[in-house]
Amino acid sequence: MDYIFNIPQPKGFEFNTPVPTGYIYESPIIQGVQGPVGPIGPQGSGATGPQGADSVIAGPTGPQGATGPQGVNGSNGSTGATGSQGPQGSNGVNGATGSQGPQGSNGVNGTNGTNGTNGTNGATGSQGPQGSNGVNGTNGTNGTNGTNGATGSQGPQGFQGATGPQGTQGFQGFQGATGPADVDTLSSTLSSGNSAGTYSINMNSNKITNVATGSNPLDAVNYGQSYGYTLQGGGLGFSPADLITYYCGQPAWATPITGSGNSQVLVPKAGTIKKCLMSVKCTAGTAESFTYSLRLNNTTDYTITNSATLAAVSQQFSNGTMSIAVVAGDYVELKMACPTWATNPTLVYNSFTIYIE
Repeated sequence: MDYIFNIPQPKGFEFNTPVPTGYIYESPIIQGVQGPVGPIGPQGSGATGPQGADSVIAGPTGPQGATGPQGVNGSNGSTGATGSQGPQGSNGVNGATGSQGPQGSNGVNGTNGTNGTNGTNGATGSQGPQGSNGVNGTNGTNGTNGTNGATGSQGPQGFQGATGPQGTQGFQGFQGATGPADVDTLSSTLSSGNSAGTYSINMNSNKITNVATGSNPLDAVNYGQSYGYTLQGGGLGFSPADLITYYCGQPAWATPITGSGNSQVLVPKAGTIKKCLMSVKCTAGTAESFTYSLRLNNTTDYTITNSATLAAVSQQFSNGTMSIAVVAGDYVELKMACPTWATNPTLVYNSFTIYIE
């Protein structure tokens, strides 16, 4: 069927030219209602005409054919370049904790790390309970005696103490020198008017004073000049230590001390120390020997005995062959150089008497 369109025709066609079979053109003009399709005519039996020339205008696209069978896979192409990493996805929900696996074998010990810096000290804890007493250490060696300090001024006289119990009887005094034959007594001499004048007797220092100058060798003055006298000293009971030197003298009620020159027994009149007697009371220790000496003016020691022991509660020591010149104002002290005792004596009371002519 031929359609006549009153519209511009494609290039190569003119107006009122029949449209070739199979071509349909759209037109801005409204198309009329299509008539019914006529019956199909009988197929012709003429010879096939020559193939027409190819149209220069492409025909409409036919319907898509059925999908053919899948072809053989081609060889893999070369791997493309790695793309940039995408953003990290959010963490997934934690799965349930699995049962603990068996313990693995110990790995090789690593090298020790460097020590860290010391931390700050923590607060001091409360004091713990007192521990048990440790074993007593051995006694250290005694240090050397320090130098004597300056003698302090004499303090005021103390109150008189209660009278103590009577002590043991002292040594019998030395027998005095034999006097001249047929000499009158002192009392008869004084009463006979032998230039004695007035007089007084000082029993503390054994001196006759205030006596007039005499011409008769038998008068009181010459009697006074022929007398000797004694001095006494001592120390209160104490417990001496090993290898320590102690000094005592006056006051006799003071405890012996380790510094010399501070327990002075003063000499009131010039003369010669002839003898020294000692009496010692104590709670006995063992029989190690040591030395008692008479120390003069804190410079010179004169031995009384070098074999003293304190293994008995009462001991006496003496030296009757001394010859020590002294003058008024000199002083003496008793020096006790202690040994190392196995058992130390205690409550040691020292007393001594010296005789001076």
